[in-house]
Amino acid sequence: MNDDAGSDRIWVTTVPPLEPVHLSVLIGVDNGGDAGERLVAALLDRGHQGDDGALYLLPDDLEAAYRQDGDALTVRLTAPAGVLDELVEDHDDAGLRAARAAVGGRDGRVALISRTVTSTFLAGVDPDERPPVLLIDAPGPAGRDALLAAAGRGDATIAVVPTDD
Repeated sequence: MNDDAGSDRIWVTTVPPLEPVHLSVLIGVDNGGDAGERLVAALLDRGHQGDDGALYLLPDDLEAAYRQDGDALTVRLTAPAGVLDELVEDHDDAGLRAARAAVGGRDGRVALISRTVTSTFLAGVDPDERPPVLLIDAPGPAGRDALLAAAGRGDATIAVVPTDD
């Protein structure tokens, strides 16, 4: 397993201070990026701050789905269409309205981000024991080390997203 490999801003890595020992899936979210990333960043406002400083999302707001296909691990972040519509209604933000229109989907869950990394991270892991996905949002696309440093300084948010598996 190549735990430090990352592509398209997804890594299998440790994430201090939340998971300094155990591996997690970490996704970098550019809060000024494409439509899906902007919506995910806005949905983080719906998270509840834990004692560890991270934001914890409910699956009713944002959810991650794992798919392990050989050595390809894909994570897809989805949100209910109704939650996205509420998000746009609650904010007077033309950028969010445009992002919502761009991702489409009026029923069920809407796919916002899909990322793939080469890793066998989930091999042998019971589906009921799959860890949540961690996100760090920051301005601009950034690598793992830059995101972790920004989170350590308090310049970026770490969010914990539950999985549907």
